[in-house]
Amino acid sequence: MDGNSSAKTKVFVTGASGKTGAQVVQQLLQLPDKFEVAVAVRSDKAHKYMVDLGVTPDNIFHLDLSGSDESRAALQAALQGCQALVICTAAVPEVALLSTLLGGLWFWAGSTLAGLLGRQQQPPEGAAGGSRAADPFVPVAKWKAGQTPEKVDYQGQVAQIEAAKASSSVQHVVLISSAGGCDPHHFLNHIGKDAGGGDILNWKRKAEQHLIASGLPYTILHPNHLVDPPAGRHVVALAVDDALQQPHWRQRLKMPRADLAALAVQCLLLKDAGGANRSIDCAARPAAAGEAPTTTTEQFKQLLQQMPDSCSYSINDRTKPDAEWACTPAGQN
Repeated sequence: MDGNSSAKTKVFVTGASGKTGAQVVQQLLQLPDKFEVAVAVRSDKAHKYMVDLGVTPDNIFHLDLSGSDESRAALQAALQGCQALVICTAAVPEVALLSTLLGGLWFWAGSTLAGLLGRQQQPPEGAAGGSRAADPFVPVAKWKAGQTPEKVDYQGQVAQIEAAKASSSVQHVVLISSAGGCDPHHFLNHIGKDAGGGDILNWKRKAEQHLIASGLPYTILHPNHLVDPPAGRHVVALAVDDALQQPHWRQRLKMPRADLAALAVQCLLLKDAGGANRSIDCAARPAAAGEAPTTTTEQFKQLLQQMPDSCSYSINDRTKPDAEWACTPAGQN
């Protein structure tokens, strides 16, 4: 489907009641001549939320996306008649508030001192790129039962990909992932490592590689730090291989969820015009005075075509048996 096609695409969104998933749903619903929307939910509360957003009740499916044979069969049945799948599911740790406050205080103090000394704050010794492997204030977190990165970001996403592959209709899978996957020791991989989880970016990257190998047309999006300002006020930038991760280890470019959702929707519209079979990083900055924000299909088309590259999975290849893991010895995953 390209931006000029009159055909309506039925899109199935998983993780629809989450912050990013709900943005995707809302933006799809704003294009009723282009899209029909179906969603997966886990609770009655999420069901009501989707109805309130405008999703037709018949297109709301209560599904377990854990990856069991039963859940995979149920998802495959729900996908019948859908031409696209947008995967927004993600493991979410329960972070201890005190550790977050201490980490913020530690960074503020370090940044202030560095500023007084006229220096940039440097990463801990041994930390590569944007890593915080030696940071004593990586937030203390735990995972709900069955909600670890391995279960959700890998096994659950693989189950969704396989269900899409087994369906008779899905022709495009958009996977919302995360920036930072090039670095096996990225600080996010250390969150929750003492609570039966960890390696969240490594598991995400492994799921990405499964999607690429599936043979399905795909788009993989790696947003930088997600934030919540409204859509339509930012200039979107694309890159590959974590080039948007700034060298200064604490200064990260951001990506508004609304603009990420807009990019995902535009990749569906532009499947045949640069939006498919791509793995790309994305970030955004506020539009300057007199500068047009990235909002239209034509702008996104130009953006995609001006940056034709795709991320290289020879970097931090998670399919290798001896792949280096941040939190557990190689071979135990």
